[in-house]
Amino acid sequence: MASGYTGEGNIYVGGGGVIDMRGHANTEADSHNCMTFAHAHGITVENLTIRNVKGYHAIELHSVRAARVHQVRFEGHNPNNENTPREAIQIDMVGLTGDDDTPTKDAVISECWCGASPVAGECGPWAKFVGGHTVGTVPYQRIKVLNNEIDGTVDVAILPFAWQNSIVANNTIIDAGAEAIQARAGNGVVSRSLTIADNTIINSTGSGIQVISSPDGNTKPVGFSVTGNVMRNTGSNGIYINADIGVVANNFVHTTSANYGIQIGGGSSATAAEVLVTGNRIEDPATAGIRINYAQNCYITTNLVTGNSTGFSAGGTTANNTGTRVRQLFVGTNLSTDPVYNGS
Repeated sequence: MASGYTGEGNIYVGGGGVIDMRGHANTEADSHNCMTFAHAHGITVENLTIRNVKGYHAIELHSVRAARVHQVRFEGHNPNNENTPREAIQIDMVGLTGDDDTPTKDAVISECWCGASPVAGECGPWAKFVGGHTVGTVPYQRIKVLNNEIDGTVDVAILPFAWQNSIVANNTIIDAGAEAIQARAGNGVVSRSLTIADNTIINSTGSGIQVISSPDGNTKPVGFSVTGNVMRNTGSNGIYINADIGVVANNFVHTTSANYGIQIGGGSSATAAEVLVTGNRIEDPATAGIRINYAQNCYITTNLVTGNSTGFSAGGTTANNTGTRVRQLFVGTNLSTDPVYNGS
């Protein structure tokens, strides 16, 4: 029985062609993965198309070290009434052949495409492009999601769940059915050192980018950077932070149909602390450009809001936002009275 990363390794799958799982035509009740790698090392999947998967995942990286998924097209998924929205690529742990809490680490997903099958009458889009929905007692390490194109998802497009020392950068996400990118801690597992940079987001039903606490609400991400992202037409906040010790800088948020351009903290059960918010450009936010709500010891300076006369709003009391300072907020062509806000 394999454990750790001691199973099969140095496996290459690629070289062109289409793997069609025929999930649109398969009438059996069972769900399937196209590829599963468990307790493995040195996995490369590249230069092919995976189409019409039924139920589960196209590629499952299950306790894998050193994986590369490059220039793969993920075309079409049949959810098959599964309760959990499934990822084209699942980052997972707790191997099929053993239960030793081994996380996937050192994985690079790059230059892939994800969407519906281009063939009429075949499967629609995936729920998610990449992410996970299970975690043990340790985080996933050094996951990189780079230069991919996601053309429609039913749920969150990219879900870094309990990832550490990881990067999500230079991806284009169109028509996400929930958040475009939602990074979150696991229950009892802190996400640390996560970079979300230079992504382009067009049309999301939920927020453009979220960095938030674990499903049980008791563990927050610590140490994050959200920089240089461009998003247009988000259904909720452009950027929402429920995390500690981070930077939100040089992003462009254009048009939110609800809530705020950038929100730091979401109330007593969704706090934030020690976040620098600077150099952001926010146009046409639904309610206000920037909002704080139970955000402590944050510094918000030199941001520009246009298209809404409410540049800033605060929830809770000044005591709930202790130590937070707001300076140099430009609303349209005018500099707001400085200081804009001083937490007690």
